[in-house]
Amino acid sequence: MEWLTGTAASIANGARDARLLPAFSDVPRHVGTAPLDLSDVDLDRAAALNADWDPSGWTVDQAARVLLLLSLPTHDTADYARRLRLLSRTATDREAAALEAARTVLPEIDW
Repeated sequence: MEWLTGTAASIANGARDARLLPAFSDVPRHVGTAPLDLSDVDLDRAAALNADWDPSGWTVDQAARVLLLLSLPTHDTADYARRLRLLSRTATDREAAALEAARTVLPEIDW
């Protein structure tokens, strides 16, 4: 958890691509790949935040990657979209699944 929160803070504070890309790939090494153990209350809270958000099939690494994506600064939408495209182009299957799952909770921009 310490690695994840520190990495998310670094990304939120403007970490360069050279930090973001390996961090996104390294997630499973730090948090694992087990299924998330979400209660009905957790799922109800997710639905209350966004009716299209259903994390019921998510894994721990997917949730951690989404946290990193949510940490990206969004004030420069062109750079934000560029970074999402960069992650998408280099993504493994598991990384691509996290990117796709994140679409329901990320700001709506074309990337």
